[in-house]
Amino acid sequence: MIIGLMTNEEILKLIALRVKNERLVKRLSQKELAIKANLALGTLQRFEQTGEISFSKLIKIIRSLDRINIFETFFNFEDEDLTLSYAQFKEKEKKKVKKRVFRSKKDDLELW
Repeated sequence: MIIGLMTNEEILKLIALRVKNERLVKRLSQKELAIKANLALGTLQRFEQTGEISFSKLIKIIRSLDRINIFETFFNFEDEDLTLSYAQFKEKEKKKVKKRVFRSKKDDLELW
């Protein structure tokens, strides 16, 4: 099987099949995995049937199956220069929040 020749839909279904097989190996029902991953049962069922799921929910499932380390191979985090600590990242995110500016009616009249 050459993944490069597969459509996106086929790849998603392949990933879903791999996750389903891992769930079965661990002898978990869909309901048990959904609870462990903090997802709705319907979300997991739809994923296993269609392959459609958000990346954050896929991470929850992978983590619940104790396979989060599979991302290390693809993303190769050890070789990256991760200059921001988690605390620095969160602080940076706080600064990105835009503050709402209220204008008075007087300001609107001055624009005309």
